Amino acid sequence: SRMQAASTKMSYSEAVAQVRAAAGWRGFFAGLTPSIVGALPARSVYIAALEAVRPRARAACEAAGVDAVTSASVSNAAAGFAAVLAAQLTYCPTDVVTQRLMVADPAKGEKASSVFRSIVASGWTGLYRGLGVSLVANLPGGSVWWGAYGGARALVARQPEAARLP
Repeated sequence: SRMQAASTKMSYSEAVAQVRAAAGWRGFFAGLTPSIVGALPARSVYIAALEAVRPRARAACEAAGVDAVTSASVSNAAAGFAAVLAAQLTYCPTDVVTQRLMVADPAKGEKASSVFRSIVASGWTGLYRGLGVSLVANLPGGSVWWGAYGGARALVARQPEAARLP
């Protein structure tokens, strides 16, 4: 994060030296606590959304007369989309706080309290800075992965017992 925020190009060793000089060894763990605290609810929301959407999407596919394999693919893809969306909406504020804590420079008087004051000044929209890019990067992957998984699982389940791998 510090290398990305730097105005000039720096090497890894320069970045390590800069962090160590500015904050000591603790500087390497700046932002870890909010990251862990935010990851747990985001993961829970991810699973909850996945499991809530999948049966509803499957029922809609079956009502439309879609075959079982396609229904499994589509319902899992929709569930993956919803899960990634819900998780990103949950995790994005935590990620913003974490990133700001990682690039704060205690040598310049930037501390956690100043980071939080800047977040308060920017309001709710400031906590969701970068959400669009995260969604563009993660939504397709979640949909494709879960869609492929659901379709493959349905295909395997449809095979006769003798054709299955041991």
